[in-house]
Amino acid sequence: MRQGSVLSPVLFAIYVDDVARCCKNERYLHIILYAADILLLAPSVTQLEKLLRKCEEELSYPDMVINVKKSACLRVGPRYDVRCKEITTSTGNSISWVNQMRYLGVFIIKSRVIKCDLDQAKRSFYRAVNAIFGRIGRIASEEVIIQLINSKCIPIGVNPAGDAGDVSSPIFWLVGTSMGMSPPIFGVAM
Repeated sequence: MRQGSVLSPVLFAIYVDDVARCCKNERYLHIILYAADILLLAPSVTQLEKLLRKCEEELSYPDMVINVKKSACLRVGPRYDVRCKEITTSTGNSISWVNQMRYLGVFIIKSRVIKCDLDQAKRSFYRAVNAIFGRIGRIASEEVIIQLINSKCIPIGVNPAGDAGDVSSPIFWLVGTSMGMSPPIFGVAM
């Protein structure tokens, strides 16, 4: 099956469903899956490594791996500026700690509380609006222009406030934004 096929998301969801369930009974450990993106949430580096090992184990059954080149760790909480120990995968590759990372189009920033940087989203929004005005100018009615802006320019899932509120304990983030697939499953690497 080729990448981008209509069935790709369905088959991917079937294969990684067990990943979401691997920490179901663990307190304070969370996995968020969206398309081929995985977000791991844990209250400590040790717990994050434990969660990473569980995910790697579940992903090994369908012969999938986390792409460390597209993965990063981010620390949020009172000790966000303290250097963390290196996190390595079961294959020995290390995942880097970053000051900000992109997840589903939103940049999350390392800080005491969960913060999002919406500058890139704003730039993309204004670029899209200007592209619409550059194409249609003042020819279309206001209703058409507003509908085009609503459907083409407003980023999905962006909180306009840009702040998820305070957190009581530190959170460590690990994002594996793309996983390598073995040829027998999908035929191409995602």
